[in-house]
Amino acid sequence: MARGRMLNKKISLSKRVNELPGQGTALFAFLIAHLDCQGCFWGSANMVKSQVFPRKEAETIGKVETYLKIMEESIDEDGLPLIVRYEVNGDRYLWMPGFEGEQMGLRKDREEPQYPPLPTAILTALYPQESREMPPEIPRDAGKEPAKVCRNDNDNEKVNDNDNKKGRGKVSLKGLEDYIKELRSRFPDLDFDAEFEKFKLYWGEGNRKLQRPKLALLNWMTKAEKWRGEKEPAPGGGRGVPKEYTPPPGEEG
Repeated sequence: MARGRMLNKKISLSKRVNELPGQGTALFAFLIAHLDCQGCFWGSANMVKSQVFPRKEAETIGKVETYLKIMEESIDEDGLPLIVRYEVNGDRYLWMPGFEGEQMGLRKDREEPQYPPLPTAILTALYPQESREMPPEIPRDAGKEPAKVCRNDNDNEKVNDNDNKKGRGKVSLKGLEDYIKELRSRFPDLDFDAEFEKFKLYWGEGNRKLQRPKLALLNWMTKAEKWRGEKEPAPGGGRGVPKEYTPPPGEEG
């Protein structure tokens, strides 16, 4: 493993990094030096404290855990947090989005990964396929409105506008069974079924368009777990919508 990593000076101007409380900004900067070639490191507060903050006696394991949680919840305009934490074989790890792009000269072919990589399902949720081949133009029939082409993240099917109207109020999660199963295991202390129903209710109302279902579902469950941990009433208002819920970018509506 490398002796260190590059630290881009633009970190000094990062609003999200500078808004971290207490020693959170220092912790984030120190973490970069410990990441392996994939951008991964231990994710438990105990391991982070012992290896990244060994001489900061005032920064307890509890404080470090608070900093890490805030980093997870700090989302940018692309829906990416400062760090992502995950579990593999009972151990917790973290991954830093954007790490590779900031490491000029990184030679992953000459450096062995030190930690298990981010699970594919989570990576896919964070970086859904954005660019796809546009379907051929649909010819106009005389005296009829042309069928509108809808790009669906699950099946990319062509859907007639009339079908869109018929399908309002329903949330299509076709093909997400494995991802939902993974999220259940990731949030074992959460009433997953109850939150899942609220999620479907929220996105099934009105004209909301669920374009990035994996990211939206991950965002929903992460916030629900946060509120549960704070011992507040179950997330959601009268309609079952979590307080301050913010849809992923591009899905407001």
